[in-house]
Amino acid sequence: MKYYILLLLILSSLSVRANGTNDENPIIGTWKCYDHGLERSMFSVASYSSNTFHQKIQSSVMIVSTGEVLTFETTVSGKWNYAEDRLEHTIEAKDISASNELSEKYLAIVKEDLNINSTSVSHLHSLEDRTMKLRNSRAGFTYCFKQ
Repeated sequence: MKYYILLLLILSSLSVRANGTNDENPIIGTWKCYDHGLERSMFSVASYSSNTFHQKIQSSVMIVSTGEVLTFETTVSGKWNYAEDRLEHTIEAKDISASNELSEKYLAIVKEDLNINSTSVSHLHSLEDRTMKLRNSRAGFTYCFKQ
């Protein structure tokens, strides 16, 4: 079950948007984003160009029954498209690594789950000059700040 929470955390973090100085497309640029809950947290830096993105994600998931924490670092890149309130990422390259010894035991399962999905969609809740709020696949929110 925790593997699926981590997978959802990683995929929802792909929902981050970028905002820069491009007046025609507010998505283009670099954002620092975070998402957290009782059993999980995520921090990422995402950079968007005209149609490609690259994102580095630090994520943690707590195993409630033991109190142990799994931590992972994920890098994803690919193409993105924004229409209406939907941001869609098509993942072309991804890599995930364990950040602590305990996480090594779960890495193969997490990698397998991550390879199943190659597209991620999230919904823009709000977009300001320097902040953005996205609704992710867990019905939670990802908060982003323009660098």
